[in-house]
Amino acid sequence: MNLKLVLPKADDAALWLQIRKQNSTQSMNPVGPLTLETLREQTLESNFPISEKKKTHRFMITLNGEGAGFISLKDINWDSGVAELGYLIAEKFQNRGLATLGKKITPR
Repeated sequence: MNLKLVLPKADDAALWLQIRKQNSTQSMNPVGPLTLETLREQTLESNFPISEKKKTHRFMITLNGEGAGFISLKDINWDSGVAELGYLIAEKFQNRGLATLGKKITPR
């Protein structure tokens, strides 16, 4: 299994939107509607290397080179080392432990 976290590009927002619309996402974490353009903007606002110490960082999870989901660190407190961790996994990749593995390899 070749699992990686990569900085998302604006074009990856289409996958993010697709995952947000999945039945499993809506049932487990009902999220409000966002446009593709809004998700593109949010992607570009949060795709900095972790060394830049922003308030939000987002990574795309890839498995064998294919986009499988996203992991986000939000409201990061760099002094205490605390952040909110969120993830969305595409249905075809669910129940494989990708969120758990992604959390383990998230940069700190």
